[in-house]
Amino acid sequence: MSRTTDAHCADEDNSPAYGSTFCHCAVRHFSARRRSSPGTAEEQIVFEEACGVPHSDEEDIPISQAEPPLGPEYDRSEVPEMVWPSSKKQRIFAARVKNALVSICQEQSELHSILHMRHGLEIEEVRMAPDNLTAYVLWDAFPGPVAETAAVLQRLTPRLRRAMGARLHARHVPRLEWRHDSPSAEEAQLEATFARLAAERKEQEEEQQLRTSAAAARGGPPRGAGRS
Repeated sequence: MSRTTDAHCADEDNSPAYGSTFCHCAVRHFSARRRSSPGTAEEQIVFEEACGVPHSDEEDIPISQAEPPLGPEYDRSEVPEMVWPSSKKQRIFAARVKNALVSICQEQSELHSILHMRHGLEIEEVRMAPDNLTAYVLWDAFPGPVAETAAVLQRLTPRLRRAMGARLHARHVPRLEWRHDSPSAEEAQLEATFARLAAERKEQEEEQQLRTSAAAARGGPPRGAGRS
Protein backbone atom coordinates (compact mmCIF):
# COMPACT_ATOMS: atom_id res chain seq x y z
CA MET A 1 0.00 0.00 0.00
CA SER A 2 1.38 3.43 -0.87
CA ARG A 3 2.28 6.14 1.59
CA THR A 4 -0.65 8.22 0.44
CA THR A 5 -3.06 5.42 1.20
CA ASP A 6 -1.44 4.86 4.60
CA ALA A 7 -1.99 8.52 5.39
CA HIS A 8 -5.67 8.14 4.68
CA CYS A 9 -5.85 4.96 6.75
CA ALA A 10 -4.13 6.56 9.74
CA ASP A 11 -7.34 8.34 10.72
CA GLU A 12 -10.06 6.06 9.45
CA ASP A 13 -12.89 7.67 11.39
CA ASN A 14 -12.22 11.20 10.16
CA SER A 15 -10.82 10.59 6.70
CA PRO A 16 -12.72 12.73 4.18
CA ALA A 17 -12.13 10.16 1.45
CA TYR A 18 -13.19 7.04 3.30
CA GLY A 19 -15.45 8.59 5.92
CA SER A 20 -16.82 6.09 8.39
CA THR A 21 -17.12 3.34 5.78
CA PHE A 22 -13.56 2.07 6.12
CA CYS A 23 -14.25 0.13 9.31
CA HIS A 24 -17.07 -1.71 7.60
CA CYS A 25 -15.65 -2.18 4.13
CA ALA A 26 -12.29 -3.25 5.53
CA VAL A 27 -13.59 -6.24 7.40
CA ARG A 28 -17.33 -6.85 6.94
CA HIS A 29 -17.84 -10.61 6.71
CA PHE A 30 -14.23 -11.68 6.26
CA SER A 31 -15.22 -15.21 7.20
CA ALA A 32 -13.53 -18.40 6.09
CA ARG A 33 -15.81 -18.49 3.08
CA ARG A 34 -13.88 -15.58 1.53
CA ARG A 35 -10.33 -16.18 2.76
CA SER A 36 -9.40 -18.29 -0.23
CA SER A 37 -9.43 -15.32 -2.66
CA PRO A 38 -6.78 -12.75 -1.69
CA GLY A 39 -7.08 -9.33 -3.25
CA THR A 40 -4.64 -8.06 -5.86
CA ALA A 41 -2.79 -4.80 -6.26
CA GLU A 42 -4.97 -4.02 -9.26
CA GLU A 43 -8.15 -4.45 -7.19
CA GLN A 44 -6.74 -2.17 -4.51
CA ILE A 45 -5.93 0.58 -7.01
CA VAL A 46 -9.34 0.29 -8.71
CA PHE A 47 -11.09 0.62 -5.36
CA GLU A 48 -8.94 3.62 -4.35
CA GLU A 49 -9.70 5.38 -7.62
CA ALA A 50 -13.41 4.71 -7.19
CA CYS A 51 -13.25 6.23 -3.70
CA GLY A 52 -11.30 9.24 -4.96
CA VAL A 53 -8.13 8.33 -3.06
CA PRO A 54 -4.92 9.24 -4.91
CA HIS A 55 -2.22 6.58 -5.03
CA SER A 56 1.48 6.53 -5.73
CA ASP A 57 2.63 6.51 -9.36
CA GLU A 58 6.02 5.01 -8.48
CA GLU A 59 4.92 1.67 -9.96
CA ASP A 60 2.89 1.69 -13.14
CA ILE A 61 0.68 -1.35 -12.55
CA PRO A 62 -1.59 -2.18 -15.49
CA ILE A 63 -5.19 -2.55 -14.46
CA SER A 64 -6.62 -3.80 -17.73
CA GLN A 65 -7.20 -7.19 -16.10
CA ALA A 66 -8.79 -5.68 -13.00
CA GLU A 67 -12.46 -5.58 -12.20
CA PRO A 68 -14.43 -2.61 -13.60
CA PRO A 69 -14.60 0.53 -11.42
CA LEU A 70 -17.25 0.54 -8.75
CA GLY A 71 -20.39 2.36 -9.80
CA PRO A 72 -22.52 4.67 -7.63
CA GLU A 73 -24.91 1.79 -6.95
CA TYR A 74 -22.10 -0.24 -5.35
CA ASP A 75 -22.49 -0.60 -1.59
CA ARG A 76 -18.99 0.03 -0.29
CA SER A 77 -19.97 -1.14 3.19
CA GLU A 78 -20.10 -4.68 1.76
CA VAL A 79 -16.56 -4.71 0.32
CA PRO A 80 -14.66 -7.57 1.99
CA GLU A 81 -11.38 -7.08 3.79
CA MET A 82 -9.51 -8.82 1.00
CA VAL A 83 -9.39 -5.49 -0.90
CA TRP A 84 -6.54 -4.63 1.48
CA PRO A 85 -4.32 -7.75 1.54
CA SER A 86 -2.74 -8.29 4.95
CA SER A 87 1.01 -7.99 5.16
CA LYS A 88 3.13 -10.49 7.07
CA LYS A 89 3.58 -7.95 9.86
CA GLN A 90 -0.18 -7.48 10.15
CA ARG A 91 -0.80 -11.22 10.24
CA ILE A 92 1.76 -11.73 12.99
CA PHE A 93 0.31 -8.92 15.10
CA ALA A 94 -3.24 -10.18 14.46
CA ALA A 95 -2.22 -13.62 15.74
CA ARG A 96 -0.80 -12.01 18.89
CA VAL A 97 -4.03 -10.09 19.45
CA LYS A 98 -6.15 -13.21 18.95
CA ASN A 99 -4.00 -15.29 21.32
CA ALA A 100 -4.19 -12.53 23.93
CA LEU A 101 -7.98 -12.29 23.68
CA VAL A 102 -8.45 -16.07 23.86
CA SER A 103 -6.13 -16.37 26.86
CA ILE A 104 -7.77 -13.49 28.72
CA CYS A 105 -11.27 -14.91 28.18
CA GLN A 106 -10.16 -18.33 29.39
CA GLU A 107 -8.00 -17.33 32.36
CA GLN A 108 -10.15 -14.66 33.97
CA SER A 109 -12.94 -16.55 35.70
CA GLU A 110 -15.55 -13.80 35.44
CA LEU A 111 -14.96 -13.29 31.73
CA HIS A 112 -14.93 -17.04 31.17
CA SER A 113 -18.24 -17.42 32.97
CA ILE A 114 -19.92 -14.58 31.07
CA LEU A 115 -18.49 -14.98 27.59
CA HIS A 116 -17.88 -18.71 27.27
CA MET A 117 -20.27 -20.44 29.65
CA ARG A 118 -23.24 -18.09 29.23
CA HIS A 119 -22.89 -16.92 25.63
CA GLY A 120 -20.63 -19.56 24.08
CA LEU A 121 -18.29 -16.96 22.61
CA GLU A 122 -15.77 -18.20 20.07
CA ILE A 123 -13.17 -15.87 18.58
CA GLU A 124 -12.70 -17.16 15.05
CA GLU A 125 -10.31 -14.69 13.48
CA VAL A 126 -8.66 -11.31 13.94
CA ARG A 127 -7.66 -8.94 11.15
CA MET A 128 -5.73 -5.71 11.59
CA ALA A 129 -6.25 -2.36 9.92
CA PRO A 130 -3.28 -1.20 7.81
CA ASP A 131 -2.02 1.00 10.67
CA ASN A 132 -2.47 -1.79 13.29
CA LEU A 133 -4.53 0.58 15.43
CA THR A 134 -7.80 -1.32 14.99
CA ALA A 135 -8.38 -5.04 15.40
CA TYR A 136 -11.43 -6.48 13.68
CA VAL A 137 -12.56 -9.53 15.64
CA LEU A 138 -14.74 -12.13 13.94
CA TRP A 139 -16.79 -13.98 16.55
CA ASP A 140 -19.62 -16.44 16.93
CA ALA A 141 -21.68 -17.62 19.89
CA PHE A 142 -24.54 -19.85 20.97
CA PRO A 143 -27.69 -19.61 18.83
CA GLY A 144 -29.87 -16.86 20.20
CA PRO A 145 -30.17 -13.09 20.32
CA VAL A 146 -27.02 -11.77 18.66
CA ALA A 147 -27.69 -8.24 19.91
CA GLU A 148 -27.43 -9.38 23.53
CA THR A 149 -24.01 -10.98 23.03
CA ALA A 150 -22.84 -7.97 21.00
CA ALA A 151 -23.89 -5.63 23.82
CA VAL A 152 -21.95 -7.72 26.35
CA LEU A 153 -18.85 -7.57 24.16
CA GLN A 154 -19.12 -3.79 23.84
CA ARG A 155 -19.53 -3.44 27.60
CA LEU A 156 -16.47 -5.59 28.31
CA THR A 157 -14.28 -4.04 25.60
CA PRO A 158 -12.48 -1.55 27.91
CA ARG A 159 -11.63 -4.34 30.33
CA LEU A 160 -10.38 -6.57 27.52
CA ARG A 161 -8.20 -3.80 26.11
CA ARG A 162 -6.62 -3.12 29.50
CA ALA A 163 -5.79 -6.80 29.88
CA MET A 164 -4.46 -6.90 26.32
CA GLY A 165 -2.13 -4.00 27.03
CA ALA A 166 -0.43 -5.99 29.78
CA ARG A 167 0.11 -8.93 27.42
CA LEU A 168 0.99 -7.34 24.10
CA HIS A 169 3.66 -4.92 25.37
CA ALA A 170 2.92 -2.82 22.28
CA ARG A 171 3.16 0.93 21.90
CA HIS A 172 -0.54 1.14 21.10
CA VAL A 173 -3.28 -1.22 22.21
CA PRO A 174 -5.57 -1.66 19.19
CA ARG A 175 -9.21 -0.76 19.33
CA LEU A 176 -11.55 -3.72 19.14
CA GLU A 177 -14.22 -3.81 16.44
CA TRP A 178 -16.50 -6.82 16.84
CA ARG A 179 -17.92 -8.50 13.72
CA HIS A 180 -20.42 -11.34 14.09
CA ASP A 181 -19.84 -14.23 11.70
CA SER A 182 -23.30 -14.15 10.17
CA PRO A 183 -23.99 -15.63 6.73
CA SER A 184 -24.75 -13.37 3.81
CA ALA A 185 -28.15 -13.41 2.12
CA GLU A 186 -26.80 -15.67 -0.64
CA GLU A 187 -25.29 -18.10 1.87
CA ALA A 188 -28.49 -18.19 3.91
CA GLN A 189 -30.47 -18.93 0.75
CA LEU A 190 -28.10 -21.77 -0.16
CA GLU A 191 -28.33 -23.25 3.32
CA ALA A 192 -32.13 -23.10 3.16
CA THR A 193 -32.08 -24.84 -0.23
CA PHE A 194 -29.80 -27.60 1.05
CA ALA A 195 -32.02 -28.08 4.09
CA ARG A 196 -35.12 -28.35 1.87
CA LEU A 197 -33.44 -30.91 -0.40
CA ALA A 198 -32.31 -32.95 2.60
CA ALA A 199 -35.86 -32.93 4.00
CA GLU A 200 -37.29 -34.06 0.65
CA ARG A 201 -34.72 -36.84 0.38
CA LYS A 202 -35.49 -38.03 3.90
CA GLU A 203 -39.22 -38.03 3.14
CA GLN A 204 -38.66 -40.12 0.00
CA GLU A 205 -36.54 -42.61 1.93
CA GLU A 206 -39.22 -42.93 4.60
CA GLU A 207 -41.90 -43.53 1.95
CA GLN A 208 -39.73 -46.20 0.34
CA GLN A 209 -39.23 -47.91 3.69
CA LEU A 210 -43.00 -47.92 4.27
CA ARG A 211 -43.62 -49.47 0.83
CA THR A 212 -40.96 -52.09 1.50
CA SER A 213 -42.46 -52.95 4.87
CA ALA A 214 -45.98 -53.19 3.40
CA ALA A 215 -44.76 -55.45 0.58
CA ALA A 216 -42.94 -57.68 3.03
CA ALA A 217 -46.11 -58.02 5.05
CA ARG A 218 -48.02 -59.05 1.89
CA GLY A 219 -45.26 -61.41 0.82
CA GLY A 220 -44.60 -59.69 -2.51
CA PRO A 221 -42.34 -57.01 -4.01
CA PRO A 222 -43.05 -53.42 -2.96
CA ARG A 223 -45.24 -51.34 -5.23
CA GLY A 224 -43.25 -49.14 -7.52
CA ALA A 225 -40.17 -51.35 -7.25
CA GLY A 226 -38.09 -51.32 -10.41
CA ARG A 227 -39.74 -48.19 -11.79
CA SER A 228 -37.45 -45.45 -13.03
